[in-house]
Amino acid sequence: MWLYVAGSLLVGILAGAINGFFVAQLRLQPIITTYATSFLYAGLALFILPNPGGGIPGSIARLYRNQMPLVYP
Repeated sequence: MWLYVAGSLLVGILAGAINGFFVAQLRLQPIITTYATSFLYAGLALFILPNPGGGIPGSIARLYRNQMPLVYP
């Protein structure tokens, strides 16, 4: 599981670096760059995943359910 967490963080850092490059080096507007790359990333996610939203393995769901502390208001 931690390998996937680290991989997700690296992908997020890479996505931020791409946005930062477009804003800092190419002098594009940050809001336009963010929208444009979010559409590209959403399209890539739909290409990779079989359906929108995806899912998580049952073992990770059980780990999350069993180890999160319960907080009652």
